[in-house]
Amino acid sequence: LNILFKGVPGTGKSRRCDILAEKLNANLNSERFLRINIHSSTVNSDLMQGIGVYTHENNIIYAEKTGVVMDFIKKAILTPFENFVLVLEEIQENSLNMLIGDLIYLIEEAKRTDVSLVYNKLESTSSEDFFVLCNKIIQESEKSHSVTIPYLIENKPIFRKMILPRNL
Repeated sequence: LNILFKGVPGTGKSRRCDILAEKLNANLNSERFLRINIHSSTVNSDLMQGIGVYTHENNIIYAEKTGVVMDFIKKAILTPFENFVLVLEEIQENSLNMLIGDLIYLIEEAKRTDVSLVYNKLESTSSEDFFVLCNKIIQESEKSHSVTIPYLIENKPIFRKMILPRNL
């Protein structure tokens, strides 16, 4: 499930990722394949979650925003019978822990959740908040590993849980 390629540019790392994705029937141009080129200005809020600043009727609003990886995780959760492929390229100048630290614990195969086992018990979930969806799956799963995610804006005494599906 997890492969790390390291080497100088031009040695075929990206091409090898494409070949592996094709073997998983993940069309490189589909919504089930996500390639992100990580550059030095990429931060956790771009990939996982962060604080967005918006204006509405001349008021400044601070709200949580979902990063591209967390959004991709939700897509994989909602389609548990399909394979999803995430490729993070050019990570060398960044700290992986700072970028996707929330996933480091869950990335091991034994800690991923098989959403397909509880999918029939979930009702219409596509419009639900990511963390509400994760909590439902955790409640329905007999054995589900998760990590605790704090609220970024609101000061709530409870925390949210996040899972990583086996099909990603």
